[in-house]
Amino acid sequence: MTNEKFSQELTADDAEQIADRFLQFEQALRSYRNDNDELSDTQKTAIKELEQEIHLTAQQKFTEAVGFIIDDAQASLEKIQLATQKATDAVTTIETFKRVIAVAAGVIKIGVSVISRDVGGIVDGIGQVAAQLPLEALLTPEG
Repeated sequence: MTNEKFSQELTADDAEQIADRFLQFEQALRSYRNDNDELSDTQKTAIKELEQEIHLTAQQKFTEAVGFIIDDAQASLEKIQLATQKATDAVTTIETFKRVIAVAAGVIKIGVSVISRDVGGIVDGIGQVAAQLPLEALLTPEG
């Protein structure tokens, strides 16, 4: 007896929803790791590795979503236009996430360098952060 739910094919929307859920779970794990100082370094490392695995799975599901969208889009020009928009959104999401990670790595480098009084590391960290920001963000004062 085959369950009808399991015999249906995964759609682009399904893959995108799965990816979104994985990203939400990854964010929840990150918050848990950051909010619980009582965790040992080993536990924090294990959670961080799990976050990375979840992130990779989410990226795979976004890629599947794009692939499904492209397959479905061949039927009509309207579907192709929709697929292009969704693919662009997925790539933008992934690129934004990469930039956030690069900024976080730069901030961490700055923090570690401040603690160790490594001026070169501070400058490098600032450079990493600045490289991810639009030029306007560096030139325009807030307020």
